[in-house]
Amino acid sequence: MMILPLALAFVTNSEPAEQPVFYESLAEALSQDEEEEEPEGWHGTFNTAASKTYGNTDVERFSIGIDAKNRVDDDRYTVGFLWNYGSENGSISERKAFMSGKWDHFISEDSYAYGLVTGAYDDQANIDLRYTVGGGYGRQFRDDDEWKINGEIGLSYVFEEYDTEDVAHEEDIDEDGVDEDDDYVALRLAYGAEWNYSERWQFSQTAEVFPSVEDPEEDIYARVDTRAKATLTENMFAQLQWVFDWDNTPAEGNDRDDHLLLLGVGWAF
Repeated sequence: MMILPLALAFVTNSEPAEQPVFYESLAEALSQDEEEEEPEGWHGTFNTAASKTYGNTDVERFSIGIDAKNRVDDDRYTVGFLWNYGSENGSISERKAFMSGKWDHFISEDSYAYGLVTGAYDDQANIDLRYTVGGGYGRQFRDDDEWKINGEIGLSYVFEEYDTEDVAHEEDIDEDGVDEDDDYVALRLAYGAEWNYSERWQFSQTAEVFPSVEDPEEDIYARVDTRAKATLTENMFAQLQWVFDWDNTPAEGNDRDDHLLLLGVGWAF
C-alpha cells in the first residue's frame, strides 16, 4: 500500500529531464524557417518584354511590369504597375497602362480589411482613364510554401472616361457602345491564387469583377491576370503573362473583351 505514495513522491521531487540536443536543433531550424518566410522590407519582381521587326514591316513592342509587397506587423502593402507599348510602320498600334495600390490590415490570423485603388489607360479601347476606389473584407485561406489563396468581397466606386473624338454623330452609337463618361458603385468580388509547383515553376492568377449595384446587367467590368513563371537563376526568371479585360459597355467601335499576351524575362528583388 506504500508503493503508490512513494512513487508519487519520487515523481514530484524529480527534476525535469533535459531536452535532447537534436530536439533543440530542430526547434531552432523551424524557427529560422518561419522567420525566412516573410522577408523584411519591400520585395517583389521586375519584368520586361520587347520585340522589333524591320524590313517589309517595321514593328516595335515593349512592356514593363513591377509588382512589390511589404508586410509590417498586421499590415500588408501591395503595389503593381504594367505598361505596354507597340508601334507599326511609325504609327502607335497599342498603348495601355495599369497600376494599383492596396493595403490589407489583418484583424485576425486569416481575416483582413482592405483598401484598394486602381487606375488604367487604354488607347486602343478609347479609355482615357478608368479608376476604382474601394474597400472590403478579405480571407487568407492558405499561406504556405506551396499555396497562397485568398478571397475578397467589398464595394468600389468605378469611373470611366472615354475618348470619343472619333464619334461624329449620336446615331453612330449602337446599343452596346457608350459615347460619354460613366461612373457607378459596384460590388467587388475577387480572388488570388499562387501555386509553387516546384522550385522551378510557379503559377498564379488574380481575378476581380465589378458588377454595378444599381444595374448589374448594364455596367460590369472584370480583369483577370494569369502568369506562368520559370526560375532561371536565383534572381532571374522567364514569364508568360495573359491579361484579360472585359467591359460590358465598351466605347463605340470596340469589343467587350481585350487580351494581352506577354513573354519576357524578369528579376526578383
